[in-house]
Amino acid sequence: MKTIENLKKKLNLKKRIIRKIRSDIRILKDYFKNDIYVLDGPFKGMLYGDVAYGSSLLPKVFGTYEQHIHPWIEEIIDKKYKKILNIGCAEGYFSSGFAIRNKDSQIYAYDTNKEALKTNREIVTKNKIENVILKEECTIKELENLIDENAFIFCDIEGGEIDLIDPRKSKKLLEADYIIETHDFKLDGITEEMVNRFKDTHEIEVISDDNRKISDNIKVKKIDKKIIIDEGRPKGMKWVKMIRK
Repeated sequence: MKTIENLKKKLNLKKRIIRKIRSDIRILKDYFKNDIYVLDGPFKGMLYGDVAYGSSLLPKVFGTYEQHIHPWIEEIIDKKYKKILNIGCAEGYFSSGFAIRNKDSQIYAYDTNKEALKTNREIVTKNKIENVILKEECTIKELENLIDENAFIFCDIEGGEIDLIDPRKSKKLLEADYIIETHDFKLDGITEEMVNRFKDTHEIEVISDDNRKISDNIKVKKIDKKIIIDEGRPKGMKWVKMIRK
């Protein structure tokens, strides 16, 4: 009986995925006649692709993706860091976005998914970006080599932050500023642990995932709104901003 129930769950999941893909394709065709580009948010106007890795595409191009940290993103852009490291860059929403908004910054973008990096390169080319270096794995040694007093790290690596962003392994990590998505649903207590590691050296803010809203300037059919803002992720996700004191 357990085997049958598991098969039913897998079948239902596949059906939901197929429905989601069909809805996404329909919406992209309805709202983008030629190039796909970001309609709103901190990276408004950025040319984009037709696929996302590890996340949903529609929230990115409609400007609701990670909407609750948009004010933080603007703060980081205003600081004009010399180096910005995007660990877990996927197809490049944040790495390309930072590169466009901060043309004098050197962006280092990391992801272990080679297909994601391939799409990332395509987005870099579309936007004629020249200040991004794409790499695969980011290690403690890599961080030690790149971090200086004018470095910012944007990290979203599905729970891997607990192992990588650890100043006990290298005090050099205390010299950077951070925005980190913490994944407590994968390992309970990650957010608290991250705060404890940096509380003596950094000003820290924690924000929870919140409701999203499509800009009133974007005309969207009521039937499409829920589909567009759905990021397909667990509720209560948290982000931690840590800026040196």
